[in-house]
Amino acid sequence: ATWMLALRGFAPDRVVRALRLDQAHVIARIARDAVLMDLRTVADDEVAPLAAAIERATSGRIARG
Repeated sequence: ATWMLALRGFAPDRVVRALRLDQAHVIARIARDAVLMDLRTVADDEVAPLAAAIERATSGRIARG
């Protein structure tokens, strides 16, 4: 069992690319025009960095590291 996070309302290709290029290196996939992330492997201490990476990706900013 897992929890999935779906982001809708953004250009999925752009968001997925930005997440992968971000310093957090988030891997996501696209299905039905939504960006999907499987949260089963996200530890408690990774939630804030993941949220920051999503904010950057959906606002068009990339933090490379």
